[in-house]
Amino acid sequence: MPTRATLDLEIGNEIVLVIRDPTSFIRTLQKTEPINLRMFGGIESNTFGCVGFFLFWIPVPLVEQVPLALYDFYINLYQEASLAPLRELANQTHWHLFIVDQHSQQRRFIEFRNTFRLNEIIETMQKGCANIPAGDFDKAKTSFMARRTLNDLFCEGPTKSTVTEEGLSIFHDTYALPATAEDCSPLRKARFVGLFHESVSHHRANPSVSHFDYTKQRLQRLFGELGGKQVIYLDVCHWINLRHVWLQSALAQPTYDTILRLSLGLLNKGAILCPVSGPIFQELMKQSDPKSRAATANLIELFSHGVTLVPLEEAFVHQCYGFLVSKDGAESTRSWRVSKIGLWFDDRPVKSAWWSEEIADIWDKVSVDLRWELRVCDCQELVGRGHSPVSRERPFFEKWASLPAQQKRMRRSFRDLTRECRLDLAKEFRHDAVERLEPVLGKLIGQGWLERLDTELATFGAADDFGKIPCCEILAGMCAAQVFRGGKIRPNDLLDFLHASMGIPASAGYFCDKPMECLARNKLLNLDKVFGVKVSGDPLELLGYLKQVDADMPAKSQGSG
Repeated sequence: MPTRATLDLEIGNEIVLVIRDPTSFIRTLQKTEPINLRMFGGIESNTFGCVGFFLFWIPVPLVEQVPLALYDFYINLYQEASLAPLRELANQTHWHLFIVDQHSQQRRFIEFRNTFRLNEIIETMQKGCANIPAGDFDKAKTSFMARRTLNDLFCEGPTKSTVTEEGLSIFHDTYALPATAEDCSPLRKARFVGLFHESVSHHRANPSVSHFDYTKQRLQRLFGELGGKQVIYLDVCHWINLRHVWLQSALAQPTYDTILRLSLGLLNKGAILCPVSGPIFQELMKQSDPKSRAATANLIELFSHGVTLVPLEEAFVHQCYGFLVSKDGAESTRSWRVSKIGLWFDDRPVKSAWWSEEIADIWDKVSVDLRWELRVCDCQELVGRGHSPVSRERPFFEKWASLPAQQKRMRRSFRDLTRECRLDLAKEFRHDAVERLEPVLGKLIGQGWLERLDTELATFGAADDFGKIPCCEILAGMCAAQVFRGGKIRPNDLLDFLHASMGIPASAGYFCDKPMECLARNKLLNLDKVFGVKVSGDPLELLGYLKQVDADMPAKSQGSG
């Protein structure tokens, strides 16, 4: 059975094969040497429709014609979603086979060089059923399995299917697939082939849904799916230490080994999510070694599933919308919205890989589907190829960098520094808010919303409390606190402030480095208390936090029952 797994962080997510044998025969599979894997595929048409099948077998050592074990696998050749994992498997340089027992415990692991020519078999199968109606796949499969045993399939197929016209076995090394070309766009990877066809079919069948509504619906579903998860924000220092453990580096620390094991268990239970943010991705791209960067990206993907916190300017717009539509003017320190990392990029890389005139009318929605499936490692590849995420210059950063020198010449209070920084942010992002909110609030509230927005932004700039625009309140407050304490404002400091402004309002646990913990929990800010968030730079506290999440899970499930 093909399934998805991450075996090597430098490679990332891939398709593996799993044989699950609950019988005592698994002992034979454990002892057999050598173990080889053979495969062929075919189709059957019956009264219910068309079925695609694959027969995998392990031959008796040194006797290729006699199968030691036979396994079948069936696919719906009319559904690209079914074919996508196989297309991805076909383009891997190696196949990995796990043999597991009835308790899903691994008994054996074997790696095979990919000489299986799976793509050619899939194409032949699709051509064979091109003129056959789709029918009912489940009934067609049941009918086929009732009439054909595995031995029938073996006797009828392999002697013909495994030899080319030249007399070479299809498993001969001559047919080994080369590694993916370095100049191949990540958007041309095999998994996007099925996705593209599925997306085109879906939007051809649903032409009335606008691009805006479709994107909104996907984001709303995503947000709803994350409702039961504990959101934990990890600064880059923790990602790097987790990568050391995964790669078994000499720099690996025992505490992070335990953190990784516990985190993976909680991820498998669906208990936690560690989203990506712009600052995390920006710091990821600073890693100069491509293999280390790819490994870190794949680890982040494993923990985040490509889910991101929205950029600062988008968070600003959302939080402005919140207080403008609130009937009682209620304020909240808890605020977060999510997206997918591929949506950070504009249309150009997707368009160069997949656009055609035939799909011009539905292209915007197809583009969303393709970018939605981009992984963190894909995105760092795109940046390496010159495609940067949509971003903007932040002129207030340069202004803030000069604040420490000004503070030395003329000392100002923390409150005054905070208000200046808040006004800088309100001025910077007001245009975004007006542009994005006008089409919505003009209908929802009517005239006067713009004047109210300006009034609220002026109030925000003059205040020093929290709850109106949390992302900017944290960003401005941290800058002001750093300057007031006599610190410098360097580019890395600004990145740290951005981490906090994104992560603290969105998470239940915010784990950074020690200097950032000291700043966030400084009596000038008390961000942990204001936002009700666990803030720490100690890996032992991160481990304790994860243990508590794990311990709380049974109690939560009992309470929900």
